[in-house]
Amino acid sequence: MKNGIQDTLLLCSIASHEPVYEYLLKTPACNQTRDSIYEFVKRREGFRLAEADKLNVINWRPSSPADAYAIEECGRRFSRDEREEDRVQDFLDMVKEVLPPPPLKAEAME
Repeated sequence: MKNGIQDTLLLCSIASHEPVYEYLLKTPACNQTRDSIYEFVKRREGFRLAEADKLNVINWRPSSPADAYAIEECGRRFSRDEREEDRVQDFLDMVKEVLPPPPLKAEAME
């Protein structure tokens, strides 16, 4: 636009994405690919995750039972007729298989 409003909106849009990108580079999500995320979205359906839980798992990549229990009522939602602990471990195994691990601390510092 001639009055500069459009240019301002574009700059605000770009500026708001940069901190998010910089933040994600410091999280376990830093080396995930679209393919790994799509695969996770397909395979997580058996675990009855809420949308917010799905995003949290993608961003933080839980790797221990203690991490999994940060998901509200995960044992109840994950378990069917199986033992709760088994389903939680199945979930963690799927996450480890589908989402790449975060880089080691030494690699992240380079």
